[in-house]
Amino acid sequence: MDKIELIKNIMTEFAEDTGLSGSNRPKRRYLWTDAFGVCNFLGPYRRTGEQKWLELALLLVDQVHI
Repeated sequence: MDKIELIKNIMTEFAEDTGLSGSNRPKRRYLWTDAFGVCNFLGPYRRTGEQKWLELALLLVDQVHI
């Protein structure tokens, strides 16, 4: 598995575990991990151009600012 695939897998799991996407889990927001999460979602977006990663970054920012 290459690095970008590993990052994508980790960040998908983060999104699901914290209730950001794809699960019925309650939303859990923590400023520090979410700040890193935004940066880490933007990495795959910049490398692949897949819109999903930009959308997750923006969704996370929106949830933090509620």
